[in-house]
Amino acid sequence: MEKHKVLYLETLLQRSGQRPSNLRRYCVNMGELQERAACCYAEPIKIARHEFVEMLLLDACFIVEQFRMSKIDLRDDYYNVFRMLEYWWVKQTRS
Repeated sequence: MEKHKVLYLETLLQRSGQRPSNLRRYCVNMGELQERAACCYAEPIKIARHEFVEMLLLDACFIVEQFRMSKIDLRDDYYNVFRMLEYWWVKQTRS
């Protein structure tokens, strides 16, 4: 499964015109959300901070790409959350 997540991350980066060398910056951006994200888990996070941030980034990209590949009509108001996720991703990758 982890190989698929990395592949999805690479696909998302390529599709958005980003270089893999920007990954460090994305991890820094995601790291700023690490504490808030950790509070959303029922159990304490028992992995290193950098591993948790990497997991968040990989999982987020996987989810975005999975929705994109499932061909959900993102124009439907019900799926506005997916447009918001895509907006967030673009904002993070361009900052």
